[in-house]
Amino acid sequence: MHQHSTHEQAAINTPDFVSFLKKAKQATYANNANKPERIEGCKEYIYQDGPWHYRDYYAGSTLFGGMELVRFNHQPIWTMSYYGGILEPALSHLTINTLTEQAIFEFLKKALLLCTSELPLRGPEEFSEGRWGYKNTVQGSIMNFWGHEVITYDNVIVCEQRYVGGGLLFASKIA
Repeated sequence: MHQHSTHEQAAINTPDFVSFLKKAKQATYANNANKPERIEGCKEYIYQDGPWHYRDYYAGSTLFGGMELVRFNHQPIWTMSYYGGILEPALSHLTINTLTEQAIFEFLKKALLLCTSELPLRGPEEFSEGRWGYKNTVQGSIMNFWGHEVITYDNVIVCEQRYVGGGLLFASKIA
C-alpha cells in the first residue's frame, strides 16, 4: 500500500493548490502570449511552479474535448475533463464580421482570465462585454465538481461546454 507524505496529503486541501491552479489556468490557454505545443493533432499547455505541475491537453477546434491534470511532487492529485464547442445553429451565422469562431474563443479567454480565487475551474459566474455574455454554473467543490458554461452573442447561445472533475486522493488521505 502506497503511503502519502504529510505534505502530499495536505497539498490538495490548501490555499497553495487553489492559488497554483488559478495561476496555471491564467498562464496557459486563456493567455494569448502562451502558445501550445502541438502533438499529433492535439494541443497541450504546461505550467510548472516548484513541485506543482499543470497540464491541459485537448483536441478539436469548433468542437473540442480535453483534460487538465495537476501533479504535486510527480503524483497526480487533481483532474478535470471537458467537452463542448460552437453549437451547430451558430455555425450558419458565423460571418467575417463580428461573430467568428476566433471571436467566440477570444471572448471565452477573457472570461477564463476572470476565474475566481475560491473555485478556479472556469470563468466567473457571469461576465458580459458588449454583445457577448458568459455564464458558468458549477456544482460541488474543488474536490468533486461538475459544471456547464455558455457563451451568448446577442442573447443567443453560440457555444457551450460541460466539465467534471475533482481530487484523485481519497478524502481520508487528505489532511
